[in-house]
Amino acid sequence: MAPVRPEEFDYTFQPNGLKTLRENLKLTQADMAVLLDIPVNTLSRWERGSNSPDANALAAIYSIAQERGTTPKFFVRRPNPMTARMKRETLVFHWDFQNRAIDNRYISEEWSYMEQYISMLFPRTEKSVRIAYTSNISAHTQLREAGFRISSTMYDADSQIIGEGRRLFDISGNSHPAWSVGRILTQLQLNAFGQTLAYDESFCPERSVYTLISNDGDYVDFLKE
Repeated sequence: MAPVRPEEFDYTFQPNGLKTLRENLKLTQADMAVLLDIPVNTLSRWERGSNSPDANALAAIYSIAQERGTTPKFFVRRPNPMTARMKRETLVFHWDFQNRAIDNRYISEEWSYMEQYISMLFPRTEKSVRIAYTSNISAHTQLREAGFRISSTMYDADSQIIGEGRRLFDISGNSHPAWSVGRILTQLQLNAFGQTLAYDESFCPERSVYTLISNDGDYVDFLKE
C-alpha cells in the first residue's frame, strides 16, 4: 500500500532505520530474511534504499521488533515538508477484501498498521469513510469493528470499485459544479437474508484522500488517474 507518487508526501521511508533495527536485534541479513520469508537480496535492496518494503512487509518487521521489545521507526520527515498543499479533511478507504484478504483474527491488527501509516501522511484529516468489499460473511464482524461498512459481493469487485472511485472524484473530466461535492452511495449488505440499506456520504473530493487496499495490480492505472 505504497503511495503512487511518494515524492509528494512529507514523510519518506528511511533505509538506515531498517538496517539499524536489524543490527540492534543482532540479526544478519540472512536471519532477518528467514524471519520475513523473503530473499536476502530483497532485504538488501530495502536497506540500500533502491526499493522499499510494502505495508505487509512493514507490518511483519514491526511485529518482529515488538516481540523483541523495541519499536521501529520506518519514516522520517522530509527537510522541506509539503504539508501546505496536502491539507485534507476526509480519508476514503475502499478495501477489496477478496484480493487483499487476511485471516479474520488479524483484521484489526492489520488495519491498525495501515491506518497509522495513512494518518502519518495526512495528519490533518478529521473523518474517514470506510467500505469493505467482500463475499466472506465470517469477516463482517471484524471489519465492522475496524469501522468498515460492508458491501457484499459474490463476484470480483474490481469493476465496482473502479467505477465508484471514478464517480467519487470525477475522473471523467466533467466540470459541472455539482462535482465540488463527492457522494458515496453504496448498497450495504445487512444480513444473510438479502436486506440492504443505501448509505449516502457527502464530502469534498478536492479535500479528500482516496486509498485502495488490495493486492490486485489491475488497479494501478486507475490509481494513477
